[in-house]
Amino acid sequence: MEYATSDLNQRERYKVLTSFVLPRPIAWVTTVGPTGVVNAAPFSFFNAFCESPPLCMFAANNRPDGRPKDTLVNIQRTGEFVVNIADEPLAQAMHESSGDFPPDIGEPAPRTPPAPPPSGSDPMAVAPPPAVDELSYFDRLEKQ
Repeated sequence: MEYATSDLNQRERYKVLTSFVLPRPIAWVTTVGPTGVVNAAPFSFFNAFCESPPLCMFAANNRPDGRPKDTLVNIQRTGEFVVNIADEPLAQAMHESSGDFPPDIGEPAPRTPPAPPPSGSDPMAVAPPPAVDELSYFDRLEKQ
């Protein structure tokens, strides 16, 4: 496949890039906001990179108006987040959490059953994903 990224709009570039890796896991990232509200958002650009140190990465683009997403703001404030891997029963709830909600709205609360907090961090896991990983902020790469 040949294409010039400059000839594609943002949605078209997303579709082309995400078709390169199939099946593609989606990170359903949960964080805790300053008032204790749990934020949940799916990120389709996600992967594990290294086992020593264990690293995983997801790409949090800014909102259309240029503001950072709540997930990134919360991670930078607390240094903690949880990656949940949703299975088929949670797919719809994960999709519904992809909207542009205000920071004081907790996406997982009305869409999934309550879950106990993971063992060592503040962010909560969504219930009941087949895989949950409690993570700490390591570094941030800024696009040039």
